[in-house]
Amino acid sequence: MVLVLLRIVLEPVDRRGALREKLPAGAAADSPPPPGSSSRVTALVGAVILACFLWATGNVVLQFWLRGDLTPAKDVISAMGSYFLAGMALFGPYAVNQLNSAFKGSTGS
Repeated sequence: MVLVLLRIVLEPVDRRGALREKLPAGAAADSPPPPGSSSRVTALVGAVILACFLWATGNVVLQFWLRGDLTPAKDVISAMGSYFLAGMALFGPYAVNQLNSAFKGSTGS
């Protein structure tokens, strides 16, 4: 079921375009596309790994909650908290940069 939902949601995404470098400013529209970026591939792999850990942690906590025993769930959350904060710190500057460029584009400047 989850794989079907992921396929539906991610089908319209241009994965190759997301991994390519952006055209330099002032480049002609008909210029050849730039090659793929290794930093973007590395960031994609890291984001997938972090998402898998978050998903797995959520499943473990949900399983403890459904059994009615929240003490181990608190231990799991506290143990994984520093890991997810470190992962968030890795992607934080990129997220701020993307938000900054999104707001610059919407104001017309």
